[in-house]
Amino acid sequence: MVNRSGHRNTTRNRLGLVFGVCLTGALVAVGCSSSTPLSNGSTTTITGATSTTVGVTSTTIATTDVPTTVATTVAASVDTTIVPTTVVDTTAAPTTVPAPTTVPPPPIDDLLLRAGGVGRFDYGSAPVDILSVISVKLGKPTTAATTSFSTPNGAVFDTPDATASFVHPLGEKVCWTEFCLYFGGNDAPSLVFTGWAYRATGDPTTTAPKQSLHNADGLTLGSKWSDFPSAMTAQAGGCAASGIGATTDGETLTLQGGFEVADTTGALHPVLPDPSAVAVSGMAAGDHYVSLQPPC
Repeated sequence: MVNRSGHRNTTRNRLGLVFGVCLTGALVAVGCSSSTPLSNGSTTTITGATSTTVGVTSTTIATTDVPTTVATTVAASVDTTIVPTTVVDTTAAPTTVPAPTTVPPPPIDDLLLRAGGVGRFDYGSAPVDILSVISVKLGKPTTAATTSFSTPNGAVFDTPDATASFVHPLGEKVCWTEFCLYFGGNDAPSLVFTGWAYRATGDPTTTAPKQSLHNADGLTLGSKWSDFPSAMTAQAGGCAASGIGATTDGETLTLQGGFEVADTTGALHPVLPDPSAVAVSGMAAGDHYVSLQPPC
């Protein structure tokens, strides 16, 4: 509608154009002038139009250009489930070390006859030590005597009557009937254990020994060679009724059996008898008295 004067219509049209421009430009930059020149040179001030329009425009953008479904979709795509962390125990289990197995030593046999001694005692032991232990086992000794070997004879010493020899000038012999211990030295204070002997006082095949002594293989007085074929040896010859032998661990043996036979002329010839006819009559080891008398 045209106003009666025609001038205000133009002005209103121009204001509409300005507002249109500002509304359009606010999307790019909020900077429209706050005053708009009119065609007749006068100025009309527009107060608050730009900020109000921009605010509406911003609200429109937020409502129109960002659909609520986007936010919902984004939220749905983010998995907010917290996955529990599995804690691995890295602590090493304590190592159990088994206690060492202790095997107790076998009991000591104080009556064990050895090539190097008796029981726990080796040659060189003090007389008081071994005598105290053996006396507990066998009782009080039956005999004890000191003998002087005053005559040097090469590497040994003989008695003045030349009936026996020994490796030391002074000897002591302590016996329990069949079993004897020997001690030797230059004088009484220097005596030490030197050897032993175990001899039957009767027929070993019919009389049991009075003391239960034996070696590691079980050999003792009266043992038959046929019962210990791998534990002892024998030599042909000797005397008609006796011979000599040895154990595999070093003791010397006196044997009863027929180790000599006579021919038609009466001459004796050495033989090795049947093992079943040979029995141990004596055992010895170490340094002991040696008889100088003929064996037969």
